[in-house]
Amino acid sequence: MSEQVIWTMLINGAITGGLAGWWKGRSRLIWFLLGALTFGFALLVLVFLSKNKEEMDKRAVASGKAKICIGCKEAIKPDAVVCKHCGTNTIALQREQME
Repeated sequence: MSEQVIWTMLINGAITGGLAGWWKGRSRLIWFLLGALTFGFALLVLVFLSKNKEEMDKRAVASGKAKICIGCKEAIKPDAVVCKHCGTNTIALQREQME
């Protein structure tokens, strides 16, 4: 193989590995490096890994797309009145805590 083809495979593997790792809630840097070292074959591992739910919830809360339920500590929609996981009335609990 020519050197240009090898570099192209290396860069493509690194970029797609980093993006796919981030999409699954994993470390971008680690999957970037794994993608580069394995020429993208690390993507096969990522396909079978489940999403990192805790990291995805942190991102959703930080971006304002979710809030954490006071009752069960699960991520819910920011405008939710009742938690879909535990049935807690989030508005009433927030009022009680403020008083």
